Amino acid sequence: MPRRPTLTEITDTVRNDVIRAASDYQLIKEIFFSVMNQPKLLEHYPWLVPRLYLAVTGEIIMTLCRLFETKRDPRKASLVMFLNGVRQLSIDDDDRLGERKRAYLRRTSALLAEIESVEKKLVGHRNAYLAHNDLTKVGRVDIIKWNEVHSFIEKAQAILKGYFSAFQESDQKFEVVNLGWEPQQFLQWCRLDKYAEHWAAHLAKRREERKAVGTIQGTVTTARVDDSPQVRENPATGG
Repeated sequence: MPRRPTLTEITDTVRNDVIRAASDYQLIKEIFFSVMNQPKLLEHYPWLVPRLYLAVTGEIIMTLCRLFETKRDPRKASLVMFLNGVRQLSIDDDDRLGERKRAYLRRTSALLAEIESVEKKLVGHRNAYLAHNDLTKVGRVDIIKWNEVHSFIEKAQAILKGYFSAFQESDQKFEVVNLGWEPQQFLQWCRLDKYAEHWAAHLAKRREERKAVGTIQGTVTTARVDDSPQVRENPATGG
């Protein structure tokens, strides 16, 4: 029979999922909100951009589903099993609990009720749109809004921050350092920050190059420069 995970293993896994969810939300906010609001980019890449957006969206919802699962399964790492572990550990060590720890433990029943409320919202969305093709739910279940996703992440963070503050006297952070600068630099270097402007400049440059070729050859070039992003030439050689 496989051994049960320790509270430390559950805590580490839950913390990593909270960081993952927060990071994915930041990517959605910093990159995809910008990209999805650029009509020219969506016109040129009508399949690629929405599919990437849906992939990240599905990832963040499934991560939250793992965190807010209420089934009490000792094999799984969730917020419920984390709180159960904290409760059991505290029962075993009740004589040495300080007031901060006792205060946190008094809140666990309310926290478990909040987790159950969140799971009800997540399960409907997951079953209708992500994990299953449940046709009885599609169109009948509300799609989770981004402000709700943000509130779910903040709730998970608060549960863990309260624990680390009370039991380890530390201020737990849930941020990926690189996310402070990577998204904006990525958009700028890939020319996705202002795609329509970059594309217009690209077309103007191609028109000037065609005029220059026509001048050298002693002809007048009047062909329209195609507004399609499809590459019809080798970008490395230009031919």
